[in-house]
Amino acid sequence: MDRHANDAYDLRKMRTFPVPLGIYEMLATASRAECLVVIAVARSTLGWQSGEPGRRRSTAALTHRQLKAATGCRSSTTISAAIDGLVRRGLLETLSDGGAILATSEQRRHYHRALRFRFPRRLVETKAV
Repeated sequence: MDRHANDAYDLRKMRTFPVPLGIYEMLATASRAECLVVIAVARSTLGWQSGEPGRRRSTAALTHRQLKAATGCRSSTTISAAIDGLVRRGLLETLSDGGAILATSEQRRHYHRALRFRFPRRLVETKAV
């Protein structure tokens, strides 16, 4: 018997959410604020399960106020810069309620509602090995 068997975590009792390897791997080059925004978006999308096993939200609407609360960042400028950096590098996508991609900071600035966030499929989905 493995002497460390009792040290194993019971995943059914843990309050966790999955972070796909594509997202995890990009965190090494991200700023602190970018990492915190990624975690907040992952918590609000991948951290939510629908009624079907294995199904997760693909998008989440988040306001600056919600992102500031989730990340601990006090500045909207910091949040905006983090979002812009992630979007410019293709690590995060921002959308309108209708699903139109808001690719530039100017488009996001003129959109006066909560932004919808999602991760690009290439970061979330992996091919079976």
